[in-house]
Amino acid sequence: MNFRLTLALVIVLLLVLSGYIAFQRWGNAGKKEDVGAANALIKPKPESLVTITYKEDNADRIAFAKKSNTWTMTYPLAAAVETWSVDRIADTLTGLTFKEKFDPEPTGIRSAQTTGTASPGHVITFTDDKGKQYTLALGNQTVGGIYATL
Repeated sequence: MNFRLTLALVIVLLLVLSGYIAFQRWGNAGKKEDVGAANALIKPKPESLVTITYKEDNADRIAFAKKSNTWTMTYPLAAAVETWSVDRIADTLTGLTFKEKFDPEPTGIRSAQTTGTASPGHVITFTDDKGKQYTLALGNQTVGGIYATL
């Protein structure tokens, strides 16, 4: 009789513990999105972009422009593109987040030379529908991301 009671109590305890863990994971799922929104690189988030230009080593590599909800390539040649594919790039650019924000130091680990942002090899310039232009300079790669300046 004691064995049955002990077994029943262990099962009840495991069920309660499982429910608690599931509730904690479910409750924290929404908080990750809030952290991403709090760490948005561009605030307020633009409704849409109208131009995107990518430069590598100070030379234009590719550029797009949007007119009446249709994207076209403007560099290296003028051509039609799949609008949905450039829309995905635009959505990614407007939804970028950061892990840590800091001012560059004159020397040391957080200097512009060490992070690679003093002379970035990759630069993305984009303009929103209100005419505001953003320049995202990408520096060195880190374990969890890339150093960048906006």
